Amino acid sequence: MPALGYDMLMDDFPAAGEHLASTHTLGAPEINCSKLRIFNPDAIEEVDFTVGGHTATPSGRVVLPAKDEMLLLHYKHLGIEYALERNSFLQTGRRALDLQNNWGYHYAWKREDYERVRHDLAKSLVDLRDPSHVPWRDHRVPRWWRDAPPPHP
Repeated sequence: MPALGYDMLMDDFPAAGEHLASTHTLGAPEINCSKLRIFNPDAIEEVDFTVGGHTATPSGRVVLPAKDEMLLLHYKHLGIEYALERNSFLQTGRRALDLQNNWGYHYAWKREDYERVRHDLAKSLVDLRDPSHVPWRDHRVPRWWRDAPPPHP
């Protein structure tokens, strides 16, 4: 079951005990946040994830839902200070192959890079609490699982 990904944006780090999906519901539809996450291991022979799990080409008995209703909310933007600290830490884990392929490049962002990204992200925000927003209909980012050739039989 693929999940429609949203890059969630917050100005400040949440309080302890907050249920983020209830209290912080502004997110931007994002292809790199849309991922295959639930499948029947008895029906799938191979998931065949790409690097980072951003796409997959599963084989076996693959049956997509009629509508893409599951959401995958990515809470990485929990305020600028948190994000910069998190990215700085994750940058230390990048290895030679990551650097060679530019994987995780965003972990090296400086404050001005991150502020620009937050500004751009804010232009695409939707409120997931808004009853007029229907994710399976309104998530306008291409869906690799719908637009790609059919999975292997």
